[in-house]
Amino acid sequence: MQDLTKDYDYARLIGEEKAHFSQIEITDDLREGGIHDGSAWNFYWQRVWRVLNDSSFGNLPAYVCQNFPAEDRPLEVLSLASGYCGHDLNLARKMTRPYRITCTDINEAIFEKAKDTAKREGLAVEFRQEDLNFIRITPARYDLIFAHAAIHHVINLEHLFEQIRAGLSSSGILHLTEVVGKLLLNAGARFFDECRSWKLY
Repeated sequence: MQDLTKDYDYARLIGEEKAHFSQIEITDDLREGGIHDGSAWNFYWQRVWRVLNDSSFGNLPAYVCQNFPAEDRPLEVLSLASGYCGHDLNLARKMTRPYRITCTDINEAIFEKAKDTAKREGLAVEFRQEDLNFIRITPARYDLIFAHAAIHHVINLEHLFEQIRAGLSSSGILHLTEVVGKLLLNAGARFFDECRSWKLY
């Protein structure tokens, strides 16, 4: 599969991205604050959450805990480009079955507050540095792969979607919340023809 990052000064691009996200003001619940928490963004996300809440996946931890068959292992969750991990920690707090959440980001320096919180609260969350343009996901491991406003950063979309498809368990689902239209989702949908859980909201 073609590596599209070669069309960029990729090292400079990653450096700029790390610097940008290391300087963002963070809320107490480990989400983007400051200008990223302005009224326009709040209006946008309120619309997104209304759509999600009208779906069967509105309460994601409840859906996963209630609908996946019992197995002799924890539910496996992979979070892509988790950032400050506020969404992931909130998901962990609401799980009612044994679980393990793996948070990933190319910038592991922004994990520090989340690591402290997970340790203090006894949450089953681990942290791993990953570049989504080159990530290798363990086949058939994950019951839930979760990406919150992250996929629009990816250049090698075809590689990532192939890895996601391979990484889902037999009944696994992808929960994707994005800030772009269906063009990106349609590009990814080609790789999910065999995944019955793939839905476009």
